[in-house]
Amino acid sequence: MRIWVELNAAGLAVHPYYVVTDQLIRKQRGAVSLALAHEVDRLEQSVIDLLGGNALHMVLRVGYARQEVVRSRRLPIGDVCELE
Repeated sequence: MRIWVELNAAGLAVHPYYVVTDQLIRKQRGAVSLALAHEVDRLEQSVIDLLGGNALHMVLRVGYARQEVVRSRRLPIGDVCELE
C-alpha cells in the first residue's frame, strides 16, 4: 500500500492488477478451471523463477495518465501508517 500511495502522490497512475494473484490463489485452493490449468502452472513457475521462495501479493500497473485527473484529497502518508 505504501508504494501504491507514494507512486500516486508522485503523479503516477497506479492500478492493482489482480489476475495473476487471483489465479495463484485459485490454484492453491484447487479451484482453477481445467481449461486454464496448464497456463496457471506455467504462471506459477514463472513467479517462482522470478521471486524464488517469496510470495507474490499484488501486481501494480504503473504509468503516466494521458490526461490530468482530479485527485482525491488524502491524508499525509505519515498520518495513515508508520514508515520504517
